[in-house]
Amino acid sequence: NMSLPRNAPPKVVPPFRFATVEVGVYRGAYPTLKNFPFLEMRKLRTVISLIPEKPTQDLEDFCEFNHIELRHHCVEKKRDDVPLSIKDVTDVLSVIIKSDKLPVYLHCLDGADVT
Repeated sequence: NMSLPRNAPPKVVPPFRFATVEVGVYRGAYPTLKNFPFLEMRKLRTVISLIPEKPTQDLEDFCEFNHIELRHHCVEKKRDDVPLSIKDVTDVLSVIIKSDKLPVYLHCLDGADVT
């Protein structure tokens, strides 16, 4: 039996393709339940979802519970062109440059095409 000892800390798993862009700015794939402890350790103030659909209830609940501002920009799945509009880029940058919004986690679906 390969079970963990009773007082072993929970496994901390970063979102797929997680990376630090600069101090207080992180990027990667859509976070799932197993990623929430890792993100919680980052003491995020803002999560920016660059995805085609509304964020999941799990992500909304995680952000609400941790007093994180969740901002959703509807971004279609990448085709051949640039998936972000000028307005989306401007909105995202306006958040990133405000120190009171940091740390921030930006994510798309797979952590590659948009972020």
